Amino acid sequence: MNGTLEILSVGGSGGFGQNATLLIWQREGLLIDFGIGFPRGFPVGAARVVPDAEPLLSRCETLAGIVLTHAHDDHAAGLAWLPEAWRRAPVYGSGWTLAAARDRYEQITGRRLAGEAIDGEQRVECGPFAFHLLPVTHSAPESRAVMVRTPVGTVVHSGDFKLDPRPWRGLPTDFEVFRRLTGGKVRLLMVDSTGARRRGRSRSESDVRPALEEQILAAPAQVVVSTFASHLHRLEAVLEVARIAGRRVAPLGQRMNEVLRRAVDEGRCVPPRGLLTGVAELAAQPPEERLYLAGGCQGEPGSSLYRLSQGTFPGVAVGADDLLLLSSSTIPGSEVQISALEDRFLRLGCRVVGSQDDPRLHASGHGNREEIAEFISRIRPEILMPVHGDRVHLERCAELGRSLGCGVRQVEILERGESLLLDAERAWRGPSVELAPRVLDDAGLHLARDLIRDRRRLGKAGVVVVRVSWDGGSKEASIRSEALGIPDWEGDAGRAERVEAMVRTLLDGARHPDEGLEQLVARRVSRLLRSSRRVRPQVVVILDSDPAPGGEKENS
Repeated sequence: MNGTLEILSVGGSGGFGQNATLLIWQREGLLIDFGIGFPRGFPVGAARVVPDAEPLLSRCETLAGIVLTHAHDDHAAGLAWLPEAWRRAPVYGSGWTLAAARDRYEQITGRRLAGEAIDGEQRVECGPFAFHLLPVTHSAPESRAVMVRTPVGTVVHSGDFKLDPRPWRGLPTDFEVFRRLTGGKVRLLMVDSTGARRRGRSRSESDVRPALEEQILAAPAQVVVSTFASHLHRLEAVLEVARIAGRRVAPLGQRMNEVLRRAVDEGRCVPPRGLLTGVAELAAQPPEERLYLAGGCQGEPGSSLYRLSQGTFPGVAVGADDLLLLSSSTIPGSEVQISALEDRFLRLGCRVVGSQDDPRLHASGHGNREEIAEFISRIRPEILMPVHGDRVHLERCAELGRSLGCGVRQVEILERGESLLLDAERAWRGPSVELAPRVLDDAGLHLARDLIRDRRRLGKAGVVVVRVSWDGGSKEASIRSEALGIPDWEGDAGRAERVEAMVRTLLDGARHPDEGLEQLVARRVSRLLRSSRRVRPQVVVILDSDPAPGGEKENS
């Protein structure tokens, strides 16, 4: 078939989070994943970031479908912020993945997300594409790779994966299924590059439980275990160890409770009766019979673990002889938050043990270099495209792919907004599009660029409020200034006097206050303060006016 396939990175390559890849054929698309990320360097109140796909509508008017590889937020939690024109597309994934995506979608929109669970080797026809979902091992249940038949050849997306010979649940990745369904001919492979800097192979998930058991059985008092709330396999291991240790378990935090409740309701997790309990019930047990499962292993402000460290979680207090186990890795960018969290627990008297102290406490869901090399060698693509990671991970994966001698003829790295074009004979770089992420607050509302600018200025330099009361009859003005977040404003009377004198000068000759005068006052006061303090605070001007006799009151 004549034509060109476009593969466009929407997010997740060149930076962790916001994973999304778009395949376009004749203005119709297939979207693989659409996740959120967590902001680095944004102001207070910025809770998450999502890809802004609006600029892509001119290239892809409709979506034939959305395919979700697994249940982690960085792949499946962004659907509520898709462009309106794309929200009518059918959503596909495993049953567990769709349930997680629905939870996130409904929390934001209040509407139900329609989706179709794909089982086994079912082939799904989707516009100009057809795809299969193939099981891979990862830290989320029912994770899948995607094999897409396109008009110019077969494209495989590995999803997040590791090659675990002894997974906690399910079977190891079966490359025979890949070979049979692809016919041994793969035009392009997008492969998870997260572990490309780690030598050897990753630890099996089944090896984590003995380390948990060793620590929990030896603990003399309360135990708090924190891991990723979506990591159901790890949660199951903790529950099993708690049963052996004679401890009851209280999940802390909304997400931890949601995941365990869904797993129990669907029969994926079957703890003994009475093992799971609430906070109040667990408090009635002796300390040596208590175990808390807490989310927030990255030190996220507001999480249950963060509140425990601050002593503000209702009904739970930790202290001397208690044990905190961090059964998790450190996501790049979270190092400072995690260190501060550990320090707070230590000051409370707790013993803190993490995977840096005992590496057996965590097994990554992403394969190391040997596993990535094996995946590439088994799939034997013509074109290799590393995905999922910072630029350094993509480059290391590209170097690995070039060195394998397994038929890879071309390696391409795409970052957000970059594209690759393929026809029946060749592949070449396509046009790029500017895709700045959308920054969201805790309610999921978009923080526009001017709001972010204002918040940065507020956080850096404080705010000055100038209130002008204008008497339209006498043409007299009362001027008052106040400040928040500015050192010694009240103690430096001269500074406030200079501000008020400048404002009075600007008001001289003005017939009445208006928006133009308000903006002029804000600019001049900001400039004055910057010249004296070397920082420019946010300036808010409030103009109150009483009308002249016989006139109408001005609204400012």
